[in-house]
Amino acid sequence: MTLYCTSDSLIQLANVLTKSSNSGIRFADRVEVHERDSGTYLLLPVSTPDIVSFRCSFLNIPDFAAGDELLRDLTVSMLDKGSRTRSKTELAEAIEGLGAQLSFSTQGTRIRVAGRALKRDLHTILSIMGEMLQEPSFPEPELEILKGRYEAAFLRSLTSTSDLSSGALSRGLYSHGHPNYVQDPRNDIERLSGIGVDDVRSHFEKDIRSIDFRLAVVGDIAWSDVSEVIALSFSDTTKEGAQNGLDWVCPVTVPDREEIHVHDRDNIDVCMGHSVDIKSLDPGYLPLSLGIFILGGNFSARLMSEIRDRMGLTYGIHSSLAGVDVLHHGMWSTSMTFSKASLEKGISETLKQIQLFVDNGVTHDELDEKKTTVAGSFKVGLSSTSAIASALLRNA
Repeated sequence: MTLYCTSDSLIQLANVLTKSSNSGIRFADRVEVHERDSGTYLLLPVSTPDIVSFRCSFLNIPDFAAGDELLRDLTVSMLDKGSRTRSKTELAEAIEGLGAQLSFSTQGTRIRVAGRALKRDLHTILSIMGEMLQEPSFPEPELEILKGRYEAAFLRSLTSTSDLSSGALSRGLYSHGHPNYVQDPRNDIERLSGIGVDDVRSHFEKDIRSIDFRLAVVGDIAWSDVSEVIALSFSDTTKEGAQNGLDWVCPVTVPDREEIHVHDRDNIDVCMGHSVDIKSLDPGYLPLSLGIFILGGNFSARLMSEIRDRMGLTYGIHSSLAGVDVLHHGMWSTSMTFSKASLEKGISETLKQIQLFVDNGVTHDELDEKKTTVAGSFKVGLSSTSAIASALLRNA
């Protein structure tokens, strides 16, 4: 059994928090930005011997309302399954033979690439990346294997109370064409069965356009080490063409409750929240994020201390700001797990604690503590070239 309920109060948090200062490590003065016709290339030289990491992303907005997100995800998952000149096995052996890593993924409105290699092999791995992005072969047998994996994942989600509750909340808060709208797994399974290799090839040719192409490279390298391979491998990345979407609005949330019954599940996952009309570059984003972290971001947060530790009503409870992007708004949500006996009291006490938090704000001690926690986590998160490349690309 799962459910969700909604409330409009938490947005007031943005008005009760003080501004925080950013005392994090500054890389800006050391980052080189190289603009080319194919995209923007960022280079951060760091004194780490041998290992070089890179992160790449480019804008891609499928027709979410038409269900093209699934086709887009399948297409991207097929990029490493073979090229015009090499099979899947040959590509894998070329990468693994170098001890390198290269992977493709999708997230919201962007397609992403992550890679890592020895300094001497960077030229080779970037060439392979360009080959996969521009010359995929889309072998039909590989598509059928991939579809089987996707179907298995969708079937598993139909028995996951946490997946079902969060998915139901997204469908209650977003329009059908919003990037954060989560399709019903049964609809995905039905659509999956009708996708063939011709659909994948056509989607790649018509809709996979490397618009706003950005590549961040971090390691003990200079621009001269990568400029030649970038010119050869990514010269044709940028393709013209209109993108879908970009007109998403934040709907007015109507309080509601939905219950989804799942057999043989004794524990109950609850997900509650509402949409938040804020984007990641808005002035209120950082204070709102910090406020919600104080409310329910870690084990010392208000909700965990009260609902779990003091009252003993839940196995775990977490509150977060999710799905917020440069291009579109997201939502505040709180997720928790209850037993059947504690369900109604747990929901009631959680809503009470949220209202108390909104009404009374945060203490100076709480604010200082959580600012230290967040800043420290950020610094710890910069402990590898891969993490630095991710942060550099995200900020870019």
